[in-house]
Amino acid sequence: MAYTGISANPFLVPQSIWQSPIQGASAFNPYAVQQPLQQTQQLLQVVAQQLQQLQQLEYVQQHQLQQLQQVVQSIPAQLVQLHLAQQTQQQPFTPAGIPMSPLWSASQVGSQPNYVM
Repeated sequence: MAYTGISANPFLVPQSIWQSPIQGASAFNPYAVQQPLQQTQQLLQVVAQQLQQLQQLEYVQQHQLQQLQQVVQSIPAQLVQLHLAQQTQQQPFTPAGIPMSPLWSASQVGSQPNYVM
């Protein structure tokens, strides 16, 4: 089916829009051209500001990433220290490295042999 007067191509513009200022000098409005240019310039300024903000955020994120990497790299050493500290608390050693035990066990303190009077 063919429709008359309707174009399937959205890029086809009626010829009257493309008239030169010379052909329709009374219809030419310089403000109509200037306003889109100002809007484009404002948008470019906004885009430049947003780009600068994104670059600042990227810098902050890179700094935070470096700090996080340092923390992650220190975790294994801290785990080793924690493990050694737990072992030391569970088995106290004398300076000579001999495990400490009480001189008298609980069963020896309260009981004496029957032959001692």
